[in-house]
Amino acid sequence: MEIFNPYKNIEELKRLLLQANLKVTTTRLTVLNILKNARRELTAAEILYNPSPQVKKLSFAGVYQTLRQLEEAGVLVKFKLGNEQALYSFKDCQSNIRICCKKCGHLQLIHDQDLELDLQALILAHGASTCHLTLEKSECLYCKG
Repeated sequence: MEIFNPYKNIEELKRLLLQANLKVTTTRLTVLNILKNARRELTAAEILYNPSPQVKKLSFAGVYQTLRQLEEAGVLVKFKLGNEQALYSFKDCQSNIRICCKKCGHLQLIHDQDLELDLQALILAHGASTCHLTLEKSECLYCKG
């Protein structure tokens, strides 16, 4: 994960909040900036423990409330598998296809545009509303290593 940069893309994030009819707050900007600079989906705990001076001013409840509001507004998507912590990312930014290790629970995003398009077509053909596919693997590279 990259180090938090409070000035990178700040105007873009403000515009995003206003388009979603949300008030621009420091907490929302901080959470969005951390997610924008992350290379993968993050949990609320990973957002809260980010090495940013701005994060030290946030509470766990505040981060969870912000994530919920951003999800409800359609800015973020939440992915939860079983009893694991929910993962958050920008809507339309991450893949909807994951491989989950049954042994350690590690989730790996699969970025394959053709597979994503096929999955979208399948979802539409069957009248489903969401598009998340999780494949299970008995053991991953982290377990074998």
